Amino acid sequence: MRKLDWLLFRGPSPIRTASLLAFVVALPGLMAMQEDPDGGCALALDTLESDVQAVTTITESVDGTVNVDLAVINTNDWENPRFVDSVKNAEVRVPGGELVKLKPAEKGHYRASSEDDPALEYKAGETYRITFEINSAKDAGDNAGADFIAVLEAPDDEVTFELVEAPEFVGDTAEIEWHPTYREALLQISGPSGDVVFSTFDWGDPKFDGGKWGSLIRGGDYTLPVDTFDDPGEYILNLCAVDSREGFDEEVSGTLGIASGFLAGRCAEAIVIDVPN
Repeated sequence: MRKLDWLLFRGPSPIRTASLLAFVVALPGLMAMQEDPDGGCALALDTLESDVQAVTTITESVDGTVNVDLAVINTNDWENPRFVDSVKNAEVRVPGGELVKLKPAEKGHYRASSEDDPALEYKAGETYRITFEINSAKDAGDNAGADFIAVLEAPDDEVTFELVEAPEFVGDTAEIEWHPTYREALLQISGPSGDVVFSTFDWGDPKFDGGKWGSLIRGGDYTLPVDTFDDPGEYILNLCAVDSREGFDEEVSGTLGIASGFLAGRCAEAIVIDVPN
C-alpha cells in the first residue's frame, strides 16, 4: 500500500487533520508543479514519500538540566515500522554555533544531556538545529546520504503544573492544569513499581498510526482516565509544556517524513501523589 493511500484511508493522519485536508485539496496542483526544484511543492511531495520519520525533543528540567532525545523510525512498511540504528553524526546545534553530539541509546534513540556536555544549554527565544545522516538505502530509501534537518526556537515561557483534583481511590480519575495553556504538554506518569503507566507520546513504540501527535494534550487542562491509577501507592507526574513543528512545516526538511517533528520547551516541578486503595 502506498503512503498516501495509507494516510487517506487507514485512519487519522500523523499530522493535524486540518493540515492534511488542506494538502489533499491542493494535491492536484502540487502534482503539476512538482518539477520546480526551488518550490515548496516538490518538498511537500518529498515529505510524503520519505521513509524516515524522526521526532526530537529538547527539554529543560526545573533544576536546569537540558535533555535532547532523537527517535528515528523507518516506515517503508507503515503497518510494520521499525527503529533505525544506522544513524550517523547526529548533532544538535546550540545557540552560538557549538555542536553537541547525540549518542546512541536504546535502539533507534539518540540522546544528549547537559549533565554530560555543559555546552548543551536551554536559551529561550533561540533556535536549535538537529541534523543527522543515514547512508543505508535499507533504512532511508532514496534519501540515503541526504541531509536530515529540523530547527525550532525554544519557548521562553515559565511552566506551572497543578493537580486540580486528585484521585480519591484506585480507578478514580484526576484533573490537571498547566500554564501557559497555549503550549502542548508532554505528560509522563510513573506508578508504584516505577514503571511508566501513562504517557502522551510513547517513545518505546515505533508505530505511527496518527495517535502519537494526536496524543499530545492541549488547552491547558486534562482529565486523566480511570485506568491511570490501577494500583494503590505513590505516583509521580512529570509534565513539560512544549512548542512543536510537525510534518510539512517549513522548518522540517523534505527528507523527513510526515510523522516527523520537533518539540522544545520547559518542564514543571514533578507532582507526587499517594493513591489509596
